[in-house]
Amino acid sequence: MPVALQDLEALVGKPFPGGSYTIEPYRHWLFADASGAPPTREGVAHPMEVYYGALAGMGLSVDELFALVGASADDGPMFGEATMELEQQLEVGATYRVGGSIVDVTRKEGRKAGVFDIVTNYGTTEHVANQLNAFKVMHDLARPGGLMIHHLPAQGHLDHGLINYNPKFFWMLARSNEYRWIYFDYVQAAVSRPAPRNLIESVEPFRPSILEEAPGYRTAEAALIVVLQKDSPAPFVPPVDIPSGTRTSSERLLLNYPSVFKRV
Repeated sequence: MPVALQDLEALVGKPFPGGSYTIEPYRHWLFADASGAPPTREGVAHPMEVYYGALAGMGLSVDELFALVGASADDGPMFGEATMELEQQLEVGATYRVGGSIVDVTRKEGRKAGVFDIVTNYGTTEHVANQLNAFKVMHDLARPGGLMIHHLPAQGHLDHGLINYNPKFFWMLARSNEYRWIYFDYVQAAVSRPAPRNLIESVEPFRPSILEEAPGYRTAEAALIVVLQKDSPAPFVPPVDIPSGTRTSSERLLLNYPSVFKRV
């Protein structure tokens, strides 16, 4: 049940219970390893620890935070922008006191209540196995006229995510949903990198010669930058790698891919 705006505005000034947050060395190492974050000086914590500390130390669970505004996980709430200002560097191993309050309230629209002007995919969906659902969610979150921004790996990154993207994926995605092309780019690093050690070690039991050949295995990391505009409220249509206008007598294909197939 949506909460009235005046009830939301009454939350301004409400303090969070607060608590403490310790930057555990092992967890900080895991974050840096998983994110590929550049190394910091010995003992200096990555700035993202501010964000993690605010969530972990505010004294409320995420569900309890959503409940304050009458939402639950089933409503599809999403975190939007976050701005962080560091007055001094954080230290790995240190414990910090966390406090805060609600300083402003603005009504936004969520997955069930409405849709967004901009939906971003900055290196996210390559970590998701269910690509169909991932891109359908983005389609559903964007309003007609809204933008979907993708910045995703296309080459290299051999042990980064689950997949790399071919430009044809986005050509077919845009065709299936009649998206408008706003921007498209392919960028590639000027310097190539050696094949990752974990890849070489995984192959070596089956082909020992890779140990000698590996120094010649190098790839340059590359990315696709794609901005598409959703023009209509039509349901999501998955991309499919066939020529446009392919003829079929299948009613199921005609129903599920109306922008791709033509009736015989």
